[in-house]
Amino acid sequence: MLIVKSPVGVVDAKSRSPTLPAREFQVEFRQLRYFVAAAEELQFSLAAAREKVAPSTLGQQITALEKEIGGRLFHRTTRRVRLTPAGQVLLPEARRVLAAVERAQRVARLAAKGQLGVLRLGVPTTGTPPPLDEALLRCNKLYPGLHVDEHPGHSAEHAAALTAGTLDAAFVYGPPAHGRALGYQRLVDVGLVLACSSDGRVAGQNKTTFKGTAGRAVALDAAFSPGLTTKMIAAVCQVPDADVIGLESLEALLLAVAGGAVTVIPEAVANTVTWRGVRYRRLGAAAPVMELGIAWPDREQPPLVACLAAAVAAEQDPALLD
Repeated sequence: MLIVKSPVGVVDAKSRSPTLPAREFQVEFRQLRYFVAAAEELQFSLAAAREKVAPSTLGQQITALEKEIGGRLFHRTTRRVRLTPAGQVLLPEARRVLAAVERAQRVARLAAKGQLGVLRLGVPTTGTPPPLDEALLRCNKLYPGLHVDEHPGHSAEHAAALTAGTLDAAFVYGPPAHGRALGYQRLVDVGLVLACSSDGRVAGQNKTTFKGTAGRAVALDAAFSPGLTTKMIAAVCQVPDADVIGLESLEALLLAVAGGAVTVIPEAVANTVTWRGVRYRRLGAAAPVMELGIAWPDREQPPLVACLAAAVAAEQDPALLD
């Protein structure tokens, strides 16, 4: 009965089952690699050339491996090299170890580059603009090992989640509020459109200006989205005789608009949210825009976030991928 030592004990070469305890191997990765090369080439000079080492170096490492195992792995003569029974048993195991190590190295490199893993991404409840939707699709194609787990919410909620560590990144309207230790990168500019009552006189116009509106103006409360609220207030303050009030939700905002108020909202909202009694109209040449960016918990941009930001940039300028 042939027996060989293994990390778990003495193994019967036929049954391959451990029988008695034995010491663990002290084997180097390169020794297994050299052994597999020699076993496949059955000539030490060819194996050494394949591994780009001197034949003497390869032979020394295989001898060290045999010493550690406690038995010969090759029958060597001046004419030929062939595997011993112990070598035949070790070969498939060594191949599995090498394949596992190579795979571990590969996935670790991808993870280090941000191309592998799960990205918990906060997205606006009202939907993302087309460039960002397309960038997410591009990201899936470029980095199939990167899974984006989307979490809808408001910008202020996302900022709190980033600080708490429950999100890895988030699309937010404007830079996060001062005092939060968050990184931020501007991605795209989003057009703002006028939201007005469908019963109002500007509802039938394809394009309008603030000069054609008057009366009560509304904006979101700062707790909803500080950056978007600031831009909203700056825009609706142009309404003649405006009485600006703040509301705590998008639903309350649109309800007020249906009742006769006016406001501006991101074009992405107008494209995805319909509300009874509300019409959306493009503003003139001086139409305001709102920046939409990506925020993350630390000052240094994580690799996962960098990959997503690169996909967004490439969506706007494909040459960036060249």
